[in-house]
Amino acid sequence: MNTSIPNTLQDFQFQIIDPAQESQTMYDVQRLAAANLAAEGDVSPQRAMEVARDPNFDDSHQTRTVLIRHKSGHLAGSFSVTRDGDEGMPVLRHFERDLVFLRRKHRLANGWRFMMSPRYQSALLRRTSTNLFLHMVQQLDADAFVLYFNDRLVNYYRRMFSGRVMASTVITLDGQIEVPVSLMVCETAQNRPVMDYLPEAEAV
Repeated sequence: MNTSIPNTLQDFQFQIIDPAQESQTMYDVQRLAAANLAAEGDVSPQRAMEVARDPNFDDSHQTRTVLIRHKSGHLAGSFSVTRDGDEGMPVLRHFERDLVFLRRKHRLANGWRFMMSPRYQSALLRRTSTNLFLHMVQQLDADAFVLYFNDRLVNYYRRMFSGRVMASTVITLDGQIEVPVSLMVCETAQNRPVMDYLPEAEAV
């Protein structure tokens, strides 16, 4: 059954936060991530909340997290962006060897934990959040960005971004369930935001 609710873009507010300063707000993000991971079968329900929190990069000042809230106050979606630096990026846990050369050649950003609530899924909201992500990558002065995602989403990400899948592996998020994941590398110059779909985002 489709539980999505018809909405216009004006029904949503976009906020950019420093997750290290917003622990209570990040709980909502982690709860939505846990629900999505468990629903997709990527983690056991018992460990979903533990897996949804990233103790290294949720607390990093190199990370910014976007909150997409419906006018009702419910969290409709979120994603995070981490700029590469001395602390690294989340993607390095799984693809460090594959990124050695690229890290020397490019100023990288890592987009991660992209998610939408099933209640608010829409092509418009996905397109809008994608354009905000591309704009944030530009603002970080990154000339390339990297993403990693479950293999079932390869075609989706190929439609959303111009890039190449350069590696795949199998990981486990909870120590039990094996998840096949792919690494995509995209050059910023080939992934410009479309200004008509760029929302106003309040920095908090």
